Amino acid sequence: MTGVTGVTGGTGETGETGTTSVEPALDVDGDGKVDALSDGFLIVRYALGNRGAQLLENLISTDATRTTPEEIEAFLEELMPEHADD
Repeated sequence: MTGVTGVTGGTGETGETGTTSVEPALDVDGDGKVDALSDGFLIVRYALGNRGAQLLENLISTDATRTTPEEIEAFLEELMPEHADD
């Protein structure tokens, strides 16, 4: 499993080759920082079904590289696990 701190490439021990950081995946707005008050709220809003302008309202950093609802939604969609229809 990539992108999760402490998960390795099959050795079972933290810190060995294959360990990757989850931080890039959590930098939703692409400003180079993981911030609970921007990236965290974007994730929560998305998970609650907010889309479009409602998703981004008052949250985008001035340093953000992803600044439109479409860019943020596309980034978050890549992170979400696929759900099998039951």
